[in-house]
This record gives sequence, structure tokens and C-alpha cells, in this order.
Amino acid sequence: GAFYTPETIDTARLHYRNSWAPILHAVALWLNSTGFTCSESTESSVIPGLQKRSTSVNLNQASGSTPGAKSLPEINKDRMHLILGVSIQFLCSPRPEEPIEHVTACLQALHTLLDSPYARIHIAEDQVQYISVAD
Repeated sequence: GAFYTPETIDTARLHYRNSWAPILHAVALWLNSTGFTCSESTESSVIPGLQKRSTSVNLNQASGSTPGAKSLPEINKDRMHLILGVSIQFLCSPRPEEPIEHVTACLQALHTLLDSPYARIHIAEDQVQYISVAD
């Protein structure tokens, strides 16, 4: 848009570079505390005044395919894979300039995620996939 300039790109990049690890940990805490059962309708009823908006996202839809919303188990599986993927990628190839707080937040996110019964059950269902991810 009109307000997104090269200067704001650099500012946004700096902001996300500094805040991604605490956000990752916060998401893991949220998913663990809700038991991976929180859906959009649950959030709307819990948080008064929350505006309802369309959050149905169709990833990797081929052109011409019929769009369909993902089920809660599929969304939760995607969330878990995203947290695991980001954490493992960061921990396997850290940059020297990353603050130790990012490493700590990333490890806490992994611990929190793996502490969840949902994640343990999901990992137990497909152990080969998670062994290859951890290698």
C-alpha cells in the first residue's frame, strides 16, 4: 500500500527479527493451555467485542480447485508443524548475532509444545516423520 515504503520495510524487518522468538513461545503457550482445542468460534465467545472476520485460509490451492476450509485437527497439525519447523531450523543453524534470549525462547517454545498431550499423541502417530525432522 501507500504507507509501505522501503523505510517501513526495514523497520518491520527489525521488529520481527527482535520479536519472533517470544511470539513463537507465546503461541506454544496458548496452544498448550487450550489443549489445541481453541477454534475461531471459541475465541469469539471467550473474548467479548472480538470482531468476526474471515480467517479461512486455503494454502497451496491449485487454480481451478474447489476451495475448502481446513478442519480444526488439520489446522492444529499445521500449527504444530510450523512451531516445530521454525524452532528446529533456528536451533540447527543459529546466526552468531542472535541474542541468547532467542535461543532460550525457542527452547521454551519447544518444551511447551512437546509438553502438550496433543503434540505427544500426534508425534506418536507418525514417529518416522518426526525422527527425520529431528535428524
